[in-house]
This record gives sequence, structure tokens and C-alpha cells, in this order.
Amino acid sequence: MAATVLLVATLLFAATAFGCKEKENEDMNKNPVATFVIKAQSGESLTVRIELYPDKAPITVANFTALANSGFYDGLAFHRVVPGGCIQGGGYKIVETDKGLSLDYPEGEPEPIKGEFASNGWDLNDIAHEAGVISMARTSDPDSATSQFF
Repeated sequence: MAATVLLVATLLFAATAFGCKEKENEDMNKNPVATFVIKAQSGESLTVRIELYPDKAPITVANFTALANSGFYDGLAFHRVVPGGCIQGGGYKIVETDKGLSLDYPEGEPEPIKGEFASNGWDLNDIAHEAGVISMARTSDPDSATSQFF
């Protein structure tokens, strides 16, 4: 009897877990998803999918989605890694030179976009900088983001 109860409980848990995954995928499909490929140090290619929120930052989402889905980010390096903090990429490619590996700018860097955040006069974006959130890197000019993200 205990084995039957355990089996039923396991099946119910599995069905619930699969249902949650399906719901998660449905929710992710409501917003645009940017997709690009990164290469791990092991040489393995990994596909990155990031859900974006056009109702919060439409200019940024259009820019990032166009770059990702055009292949602009494919193979670019994550050139800044802060342990326990963040990673930054989207601005440099790894090139092999006679002196070893080096970072170089990709060709065709996009035009800067308007910063969509409160201190720049944009009141629709209430997303906080926390784990799992992606943001555009910029200089001290709030309207300087192009392709780099963290």
C-alpha cells in the first residue's frame, strides 16, 4: 500500500512539474525572445534565450532583439566577469593574432539608443537590477547604449 501511495504521489508531482514547465513556456512566448549562441571555454556551443519586455522598454527590446536574432551576438565574448555580480558581453569578439588571443570590436556597431529608465525621463520601466535581469551597458551619457549588455 505504501508503495502505491508513493507511486501515485510521484506521478502527481511529475505531472504538476511538467504542467509548470508548459505554463512557463507559454508565458515566455507572450513576449519577444532574443536568441544567440555563445561558445564555452570547452568549445561547446550554447544557445541563450532571453525573454524581453517591450511594454517596459520598447526601444531597447527592438534593438536587442534585432541584434540577437540577426546573429550579431553569435560568438562574441563575455569580456567582463564579476564573480557573484554580473557578466558583460556584446561588444567584443575574440580574435587570434600572432601574439595569442585578443579582443576586437565587431564590425557594424549599431547606433546608440535612448535610455529607457526613470532618471532619463522614462516612467514605464519599473524593472529592478537584480539576478536574472538584463540591462544595456552605456557610458555616462544615458543615451549611449548600443550592443553591450550585462
